[in-house]
Amino acid sequence: MRAAVADDLAFTGDKSQRGTAGSDGASREGASVVAQPEVGRAAPGMMQTKTLSLRQLLAAVSGTLLLVVALLFGLRLVFPVASLQALANAAQVLAAVASGLALAGVVYALILQQAQLQLQHYELTRQAQAMEEQSRTFGLELFEASFFQLLRFNRESAANLSAIFTQFRSEPFKGSEALQKAAAQLLSRARMEVVGPSAEQDLRSLLCSAYEATCLGPDCDFGYHFRNLYHLIGFIDRSQGIDRSRYVKLVRAQMSTAELVLLFFNCCHPRGSGLRPFVEEYSLFKNMALPADLQKYRCLYDPRAFGEEATDADSAEGV
Repeated sequence: MRAAVADDLAFTGDKSQRGTAGSDGASREGASVVAQPEVGRAAPGMMQTKTLSLRQLLAAVSGTLLLVVALLFGLRLVFPVASLQALANAAQVLAAVASGLALAGVVYALILQQAQLQLQHYELTRQAQAMEEQSRTFGLELFEASFFQLLRFNRESAANLSAIFTQFRSEPFKGSEALQKAAAQLLSRARMEVVGPSAEQDLRSLLCSAYEATCLGPDCDFGYHFRNLYHLIGFIDRSQGIDRSRYVKLVRAQMSTAELVLLFFNCCHPRGSGLRPFVEEYSLFKNMALPADLQKYRCLYDPRAFGEEATDADSAEGV
């Protein structure tokens, strides 16, 4: 009986010890959890790094003052002051030294502040330059997207041209074939001889009438194609921050010889008067091969239209 009671008491003691150990372990775990530092909190030393140089300066000033005070008291002990006036003079010297050191500290602080402001200005300048370059790149990307879309529309309008020339056949000609037949008709009409005192005006009138009869008839209207070309080059001319000549050259490279011949006649007509300044400014007729018997019509345009420099006589005549 006594042995059974002793066993019960031992079992109860073991349970209490285990419970105590468990509570101690839990408390130690909680303590370890609480002791863990918060992640992401900045260390105090990092915030004090910027003022480290100033604190070193203040520490140096304080140490110097203490050194001066210790030196004066040492002198006072070794060499007794004869009067209070000598002690006052020593205090004035100490005050002057302290003022000089304080002024040096202020000047050094101003120098540090100026260096920091210069660094901030440099960083802001770099950011502004980066933003400007990014804006320029973004603007160029937008321009090129619109430009190549307009250029595609222009090429599609040239491919969709339709014209009927009954002297060849009753069925309509399409695309480049229509341009070639129209150019042949215009060059044939332009070979008529024009003489007289008003030869230049007569040449212009001849080209206008030839263009109207060939390209503005009910069965062959090429006007919408050149209106499309006008808006394409006008878009390039209005854009800023680009090499306009480069993009106009891309447009000119897409145009066939027959299309340039039609453009030559179109700009002499009142309907093509808006496109004519672009032709002359960007030299759209450069390297254009006009037959020898049609070279007389070059006088109707500014020499810049053919990639040549305008002479003083041309400028005075307002060609």
